[in-house]
Amino acid sequence: MRKHLFEVAKARSLRALIWVSVAVILTFWLSNRLGVRSPSGGGRPVAEAAILSVPEELLNIGEIWENERLKWVAPLKNVTGEEVEVGDIVSTCNCTSVEPRKLTIPPGETREICITIDASATKVSETERWGLEVGIIPVIIRPKEARLPPWTIRGLVRRTVRFYEPVLDLGSHSQVAQPLPVRKTSFVASSAVGSMRVVTDVPGFRAEIYNHGDGPHELRLEQKAVLPNGRHRFNVVVTPESLSGDLLPPRTLPVVLTILNDFQPTPPLAVFGARPLGDTAEETVSFSSLTNRRFQVVGFVVKGKGLSVEKMRADKDAEVFLLKQQIEQLGQNEGKVTFTMKDNAGTETEVPLIASYLGVEASSN
Repeated sequence: MRKHLFEVAKARSLRALIWVSVAVILTFWLSNRLGVRSPSGGGRPVAEAAILSVPEELLNIGEIWENERLKWVAPLKNVTGEEVEVGDIVSTCNCTSVEPRKLTIPPGETREICITIDASATKVSETERWGLEVGIIPVIIRPKEARLPPWTIRGLVRRTVRFYEPVLDLGSHSQVAQPLPVRKTSFVASSAVGSMRVVTDVPGFRAEIYNHGDGPHELRLEQKAVLPNGRHRFNVVVTPESLSGDLLPPRTLPVVLTILNDFQPTPPLAVFGARPLGDTAEETVSFSSLTNRRFQVVGFVVKGKGLSVEKMRADKDAEVFLLKQQIEQLGQNEGKVTFTMKDNAGTETEVPLIASYLGVEASSN
């Protein structure tokens, strides 16, 4: 009998504990849903929606151009009866910034914040217009444990010009192949765009736009000056005008190309790798012309300890040399051979070739 009573009492206690737990969870959930927090120092609850206010109309930015930078001032009002300290103001998009990010606002007073949106950093869309929605989140330090719902900036982003190629790569070309052939690429413009101006930021290239009616526009690049050997980068800047004649924010198309010496070694570097001390490494190197010019190697200068060069053969298309490297030093080592080429016109050109190896201790086995 006692055992039965004990089991009944135990079951009742367990049910009571479950109901208490459910009540506590529901109370906590409801307090979160109602957005109420109690400051640690006591006093009245602080509601999420009743701390700071910003005029709603200032959060609707309307329509802006894709590469436009919009900046405006918004008043931030403390609608409570106590001082509000903002520790930071963050954004959900890297296209938006707010200054200042930290501020203190006395009860009932207003402070100004400056909001900047760089539309060129927004998410790109293939359509002519797309929606913009950015959350601005104030981080409240005082009143303690208070929270503020994020403000949402809304608007439309409109495209002016869309290039089919985000970067126009003109490729690699021989130094003697200049000027390069005219390069063409296409792009589309918004229906709100009228005429367009185009310039480059280097004197060596000229850009022109050809309008083909309702279809894509054509951009033509013509080289006007010889470039030195090396990697080159410049920009084509297209400035559209609206149908009413107003200048719209410009769009930039990056252009890259590489100019090479016409005489090229194969391989471009003599890399001997890791070799033990006392070893001899060899590499065969041939030279050819990118434009198939006739030439001959009339000399070479070697700089590097243990490095030597021997001519193996020559034919109408290439000249072949044997590089030998005596492994005399530990660690990373580098040398250079400078070859002198002469073409049929008697013009001489120097072509450097880097040779390297990693010297390691010889095995005792």
